[in-house]
Amino acid sequence: MLSTQIPIQLQRVLFFDLEISGHHVEYLYHLIKYRVEHPECPEFLLVVHPDFIHHLNGLELPQDWHSKGVVIIHPSQNEMRKLSNISSLFKIADFEIQVLNRIVHEHQIEICYLMTLNKFQFAVGRQVARNLQCRIRGILFNPFGTTGNRKYDFLAKLRKHLQLKWMMRNNKLEHIYILNNIDQVNALNKEYRRRDFFLYLPDPILMQHRDPQSIVDHVPSRTHKYRFLLFGSLSKTKGIFLVLEALKQIPDEITCHIEIFFAGCVVNNNREAFLNTLTDLRHSLPAINIQYLDQFIPYVSLAALFSNSDCVLVPYIGNQSSSGVIGHAALYGKPVISPDCGLIGELVRRYQLGYLMKAMDATSLALAMTSMYRGGKLFSDTPGMRRFVVEHDPRMFVEALISY
Repeated sequence: MLSTQIPIQLQRVLFFDLEISGHHVEYLYHLIKYRVEHPECPEFLLVVHPDFIHHLNGLELPQDWHSKGVVIIHPSQNEMRKLSNISSLFKIADFEIQVLNRIVHEHQIEICYLMTLNKFQFAVGRQVARNLQCRIRGILFNPFGTTGNRKYDFLAKLRKHLQLKWMMRNNKLEHIYILNNIDQVNALNKEYRRRDFFLYLPDPILMQHRDPQSIVDHVPSRTHKYRFLLFGSLSKTKGIFLVLEALKQIPDEITCHIEIFFAGCVVNNNREAFLNTLTDLRHSLPAINIQYLDQFIPYVSLAALFSNSDCVLVPYIGNQSSSGVIGHAALYGKPVISPDCGLIGELVRRYQLGYLMKAMDATSLALAMTSMYRGGKLFSDTPGMRRFVVEHDPRMFVEALISY
């Protein structure tokens, strides 16, 4: 039975997200599945990009889901054309709020969710969003993430606190959801003296009912070597150069027994440097099998990708936000190597998800990879991993969103 404080007499609730990458699609997918399974809920209206349906390919959707309490709405062709011609991020946010306001008015919406509040932080405090004819709730990603530069981080945190205060000028903003960080939720509610204004939200794990050995497209077959995986949108801050540098410090007696698998697209501003470094390293360290799958990894391949790996690398630099990658790793019982600090470090420690690095440098990462190769089974499929998966079930994500 659904435990929710959203009034059942509400006819519909709106979820707004025009992004079509990564977790944006996954979160909306979880909403669709939940609504189909819970007909007692109000109707879910999803305002999404026109290409959204195409990006659901590979996800296991209930049959006839579009006729079971889920309504998909797109901005008009004219609105999408205008959006494509706007370059300013601030103006894009303002215009998307105008689109939202039109749809809210047409469908008599009382509650709307901004599934990515970050891009609207300036707009929410301005008149364009204060004129919205509904209550607002939103997910704020990585509210105070750091870069590792102390001077910059101090100024960034100050700016982000000011952004929070700016948004909170809008009395229609009811709740801000923070992923995976209950301590931050409690601290912010205390600091701003707002009971339950900031709410905890478990980052959901995408659970596909697939045989990990049956679908191996895009994923190299399992070998006798110990496979380290770095997965996602790859960049310097995700540690791609740190990994390459660490490989130079792996002991010679181990290099022939391990392989590295980079899976995902490298961001444009790091791409050329990464490919050049990768080429040089393959020549200088031929004993290490380094593979790079340069493409978006389809959902149907995730089970094979993680099941055929031994350890997942999460050497994020200066990033204290959560990461969906640790959820994928926990689901398949694979240990991670991550920083000891920040939210990721806290989650890895609390749930026994893997090996923690106290220093984020190539020498420490090489030591961690060596230790994992020699004793990785001690870190695999722990009770904490199983508990993490249970506590981050997509059902809990949706119910946390709609339970106030």
